[in-house]
Amino acid sequence: MKRALKIIISLITFVLILFFCLALFYMKGLPLLVSNQKVINFVQNTVKETINANLTIEKPVLKTDVLPLLKFKAYKISLSKDKQILLDIYDLDLGLSFKDIFKKKIILDKLTAESVFADINSLMDLAPQNTEKKEKKSNWGFEIDDSILGVQSANIMYSINPDTLIDLRGEGIKVDNTEKIRRGVLFNLFAKVMRGENSVDLALSDNNNVYFYDKKFHVEHCPLSINNSAIFIDLLADKKQNFDINLYSDNFNLQDILDFLDTQVIENKVSDSLVYFSDIKGNLDFKLNIKKDDLNGNFKINNLSAKIRDVDNIPVTLSQGNIDLTSDEIKLSGFEGYYDNNEKNKIKFEGTVKDYLKSID
Repeated sequence: MKRALKIIISLITFVLILFFCLALFYMKGLPLLVSNQKVINFVQNTVKETINANLTIEKPVLKTDVLPLLKFKAYKISLSKDKQILLDIYDLDLGLSFKDIFKKKIILDKLTAESVFADINSLMDLAPQNTEKKEKKSNWGFEIDDSILGVQSANIMYSINPDTLIDLRGEGIKVDNTEKIRRGVLFNLFAKVMRGENSVDLALSDNNNVYFYDKKFHVEHCPLSINNSAIFIDLLADKKQNFDINLYSDNFNLQDILDFLDTQVIENKVSDSLVYFSDIKGNLDFKLNIKKDDLNGNFKINNLSAKIRDVDNIPVTLSQGNIDLTSDEIKLSGFEGYYDNNEKNKIKFEGTVKDYLKSID
C-alpha cells in the first residue's frame, strides 16, 4: 500500500514538474527564442536553403499570456528573391487566442499592419508544385468574428493570366470593432487592370455602408467605378453561403464595360461575339439580382450605335430597347432603331433570344 502511494505521489510530482516546465517555456522561453538573433539567423538560412529566397525579420517580439493569448509584433518582415521584393510588411501586430484549442478552434484576436506589399504570383511560384497529393479536410476552425483587422496602406500585384495584371492599392482598410454589434468594414480600394497596351481603372469605397450585423455581411449602395462609369452594389450574405446581390447603374458607358470585359478579369467570350461589330458606342441602365439559386435582371438601352463588319461596315443605331434576363430565358422588347444612317430604314424586334435564333436558322 505504501509503495503504491509512493508511485502515485511520484507520478503526480512528475506531471506537476512537467507542467511547470512547459508553462515556464511558454511564458519565458518561447518569447526569448523568437527575439534571439541566432534563431532568426537559423530561420533565414532555412528559408534560403529551402526556397532560395532572402528573408528579413527586424525587431520581432513575442508575448504570451495565461489566457492563453499569444501576441507577435515585428517592425519589418520582407521576402525577396533575385533582388526583387516579393513581400514587404511593416509594423505587423498579430494576436492569437487559444482558449478554444480543445474545440479545435483558433481565434484571431488581432491582425494589423502599417503597410503591406505582396507580389502574389511570385510568392505562389515559391511553393513546391505537387498536384498529385490531395489535401485532407481539416477539422480545425479559424474564427475572425470579433477580430481587430486593419492595414493603413496596401499594394497587391496579381496576374490572373499571362496577359492580365492587376495592380491593387488600398488605404485605410480595417474592421471597426468599437460598436461590437455593428462592425464597420472600412476601405478605399483602387486598381489598375492592364492587358497588353490597354488598361482599366477601378475604384471601390465603403462609404460607411459596409458592415457585419446580426451574423450577416451587409453592403448598401456601395459604388464601384469603372473608368468613368459607376455600378452600385447591394449585398447580403451569411455564413451558410446564402447571398443576395443587387447590381445597378444609370447611363453606364458601353465602352467602359467592354474595356473591362476585355481584360478577362471575369472569363468571358464577349470579344468573340462582338467580332462582327466595330465602333460600338452608347450607354444603358441596368438592374441585376443574383442569388444562390436564381438570376434575373433588366438592361435598358438608352442609345447604341455600331457598324456591322460583314455588311460593308453599315452603321446601325438603336434608340431604345429592353433586355429582360432570368435564369431560363432572355427576352428582348421595345427594340427600335434604324440602319445606314437613314431613319426611314427602321429596326424593330420583340421576342426571346430563342425566337430570334430560330428566325435566322
